[in-house]
Amino acid sequence: MPAIELQETRNESWSDGKITATRRFAVWNDSTPLTTAAAVRALFGTTVDGVDIPDIGSQFPGDTALYAKSYTLKPDIESRYEWRVDFTYENSEPLEKQPQEIGYSQFSVDWSVEFRDFYRVNPGMSIPQYGSPSNEAFVGGTSIDVAGEPMTVLHNLSTIEFVETVALSTLPDRSQLIRAARGKRNLAEFQGAPIGQVLYRGAKANRIGVDRVSLVHSFSQDSLYHMIQVVDKDADGKPKLVEMPNGEKVAQSCRWRQPFPEFANFNLLSENF
Repeated sequence: MPAIELQETRNESWSDGKITATRRFAVWNDSTPLTTAAAVRALFGTTVDGVDIPDIGSQFPGDTALYAKSYTLKPDIESRYEWRVDFTYENSEPLEKQPQEIGYSQFSVDWSVEFRDFYRVNPGMSIPQYGSPSNEAFVGGTSIDVAGEPMTVLHNLSTIEFVETVALSTLPDRSQLIRAARGKRNLAEFQGAPIGQVLYRGAKANRIGVDRVSLVHSFSQDSLYHMIQVVDKDADGKPKLVEMPNGEKVAQSCRWRQPFPEFANFNLLSENF
């Protein structure tokens, strides 16, 4: 089964930081003609008659920064049973998937702030393990409320979105996992964040092909584990107050409460993150 590389087809170009290159091969078999594209694809990544046929992910000869990203193959109309195979190379990670390919994944992070009502701040705040406070989990820290009215302060948090392309046939099972994990916090360390700091906000699905779907997963990370502060109140619903040495009155006691007490293993949501 002969094969040759048409050396004159090797070329390379550069544009806006992107390098592309091409190679062309001719493949044929006189004894058992190659009649289908599948028969030609079966030769990718093998040596045919002393000629190394590349495959997707193969490096360009003499340039370790270029990898085969795509190919085209077609019969040569001027030669019976001969096929021409063109490989295109780019300076990108080998086997890096495109958005429409199953297994593609991408992420974005938004480091932002939001306004929250706090009664206590550092120094001196006590943070329950994993953000799971008991009923008696006092916040401690420094009082900033005014006669039981909380102060609105800026609080740091991060929003993380993961995008992935998956097979449509897997959506029912994925949907079940997504529904079960919504509104829960991370059971194990997730993307570098400690247990309990990341809240799963759910996902969006968009069909992008006959057999594939784009999923967008949304998470929020909070160094205070998404806990909120509440104060003890009198029978009439007003905060219990205590007078400070300087004469100011503040909330007598402040406790942590966790609106999202349940946990889930986020690593089960996808094989891509």
